[in-house]
Amino acid sequence: MNTLDPAPSRARRRRLAAGLAAALLLLVHPAPAPAQDIPDTPAGRQAQALLAMLKETDEASIRTFLQERMGSPLQRVPVETHVQRFRQIREAAAGARVVGIDMRSPEQIAVVLKPAAGDPLRVTLEVNPQPPHRIEGFRVGPDEERPAIVFSSLDDLDRQLRRQAEEDRFSGVVLVNQAGRPVFHKAYGMADRAAGIPNRPDTRFNIGSLDKNFTAVAILQLAQEGRLGLDDPLGKHLEGFPAEIAERVTLRQLLQHRSGMGDYLNHPAFVADRSRFQEVAGYVALARTVPLEFEPGTRNRYSNLGYAVLGGVIEAVTGRPYHDVVKDRVFAPAGMTSTNSYGRRAGQENTAIGYTRRSGGDSLASNEATRPPRGSPAGGGYSNAEDLGRFVRALLGEQLLDSAHTGLFLNGFRPEAAGARSRGELALAGGAPGINASWTVNPETRQVVVVLANLDPPVASELAPAILRQVGGASGGGERGPEPAPPATLGADLRRQVLDSLAAVVERYYVTPDTARMITARLRERARAGAYDRLATPQELAAALTTDLRAVNGDKHLGVSAARQGGRSGPARPASGGSPDGIERVERLEGNVGYLKLGMVTESFDAMADALRKLDGTAAMILDLRGVPGGSGRMANFLISHFVAPGVHALNVFDPVQGDTVRRTTLAQVPGPRRTDVPLYVLVDGGSASAAEDVPFVLQNLGRATIVGEKTAGAGRPNGIFPIGAGLAASVSIMRTWDPRTGREWERVGVQPDLAVPSADALEAARRDALRRTASPARTRRTR
Repeated sequence: MNTLDPAPSRARRRRLAAGLAAALLLLVHPAPAPAQDIPDTPAGRQAQALLAMLKETDEASIRTFLQERMGSPLQRVPVETHVQRFRQIREAAAGARVVGIDMRSPEQIAVVLKPAAGDPLRVTLEVNPQPPHRIEGFRVGPDEERPAIVFSSLDDLDRQLRRQAEEDRFSGVVLVNQAGRPVFHKAYGMADRAAGIPNRPDTRFNIGSLDKNFTAVAILQLAQEGRLGLDDPLGKHLEGFPAEIAERVTLRQLLQHRSGMGDYLNHPAFVADRSRFQEVAGYVALARTVPLEFEPGTRNRYSNLGYAVLGGVIEAVTGRPYHDVVKDRVFAPAGMTSTNSYGRRAGQENTAIGYTRRSGGDSLASNEATRPPRGSPAGGGYSNAEDLGRFVRALLGEQLLDSAHTGLFLNGFRPEAAGARSRGELALAGGAPGINASWTVNPETRQVVVVLANLDPPVASELAPAILRQVGGASGGGERGPEPAPPATLGADLRRQVLDSLAAVVERYYVTPDTARMITARLRERARAGAYDRLATPQELAAALTTDLRAVNGDKHLGVSAARQGGRSGPARPASGGSPDGIERVERLEGNVGYLKLGMVTESFDAMADALRKLDGTAAMILDLRGVPGGSGRMANFLISHFVAPGVHALNVFDPVQGDTVRRTTLAQVPGPRRTDVPLYVLVDGGSASAAEDVPFVLQNLGRATIVGEKTAGAGRPNGIFPIGAGLAASVSIMRTWDPRTGREWERVGVQPDLAVPSADALEAARRDALRRTASPARTRRTR
């Protein structure tokens, strides 16, 4: 049996175990096997090494282990953060013995440890299948895996965060954005414990390595402008480096932490005199003297020094100081007014002081001694939650980069990622003693969670994804923890809370304020009349509220739905249970007419591009949107852009919360050919709604397509999904769209077909008209 050192107190062990998450991989395992030896597999050998390392007290041994055995995802985490966590793990697992082994594959293992006192711990590892089988991810925590926080409503989330703040387990700000606007934005804990100053929602926090986001965007902007190339050698832009660095290290490798450059935080020159590093030039001068740790491109190691050097590249290419460049090119266009890289004495108003338990004790101490002299291109700047939410919104909205370079940012700067859409959940974090900042986004739903904390990691980086998955969640990219089911029955107090929450959401976010007041007045009138008193289940209440919401103006985007158990609120999927990418048929009809049938307008951009490629060379195209209840406006524009010239002003979108109108234009680039001259038909009926009306509305107004079938549903205003408690979510119209040439919208009036026929006859009518126009040879070939 493997054993570790004597145990600390039981209470302290529980606090440590609850906060341990040594890396970013979460796996789900069946119950552990009976006690046994750790098997001789790639994962088993690394688990043995990890357990042996936890017996070491020498910090140098820990650093050697990290350098020799950690793979690329973990190399991105600062060494100091790993060292701190390993100390905590050693204390939590003191006196432990192996009581269970769970093998999922030769590369995956979970080892269950029973400490001398306290609850069992589960150590989960995954290793790279290729020798030397470096550890790609691991997690240490209670044997029963669960999210960092589980809540049934946003009110419940608030209550739990307040409780955590009272227990000194959380101190910071949480922001939840739905469709670019906050649905939850609250502060907890103290910004300055000595002075008794609490955190506020607009308090600025040190964001650690999140500054690397801004550096990467600035580099990609310069690449987009042709002023540098990502595969340029470093020496093309910065002089004074030895040839083995200048000629072999590329800018892409610096972005990907694959350059061979290491860290500066523990370099003797940095530790001895931090005052030399107020400006980027100090870091570049240091980098010129530090040899590479490995051959560029062959390994990953998290590199603060590499990102500092990228700041030097930005200065060399632009001829301006780095901090001025990101302020003008990133912060200003994103609307970030509270973000900057302040020095030790500057910008301290409304700024949280970091507090750390780095020594391993229970008490909190200021992190003043470990803070950098000033934020750098690698990290250490300050921002608040609202600004980081604006950054994510501007990034996903392609306001900072074009589509191709946004894809590079979201997908690891890989050459083949240009223009690609990120799949599943995307999470980025920064951390150091007394500092933890994280933003997590679902690119499909545009839901964003920002968590800023002035406590040690991983408090923010664990909370952010747990919150995201429960307010709408990731559509993929990992296993999901349990989510609370709606209650079976509703009491009077819970019904009242739901109604109050629904009224608040409608009044705050509904696109037309006057109508919002009329809608909420009706809801309150119906409540006073007892209309909801006998509704015992969430489903019954949801149906009644939907009817009353729509009674005022017939808005079909207004409604309340009961979340599925273990599911999430969000856009509905095809009722037919069809393909998850929304593409149901791809076929060449008689006469070489391309036919694409959708079940939902989902953000499956790669799948859509593949489907369209299968129809290359067709003489005409038919898009079938009959019965499609809606989906993504971004996908609607993506699809439209394949049939319309680039940069065409297609739609105006007014956002009343932001107070501005966005011009939606067709994409500058699409994957594959544009079909600007191919005869195009769009099939619709009364079941075509929302984004499935966006496509025919725009194409008809541009004179680019013939619309065939029946009038559409008339659900024309983009909606957001808002949790309102009891497992219910409200759909609320939050924007207004209209044609920029005529001022018309399709709300309530729908899209009138050019060729009006019964829905069942629309395909044949479109095909006949296409044959008449193209007179192509007959052939039918099914491709999907």
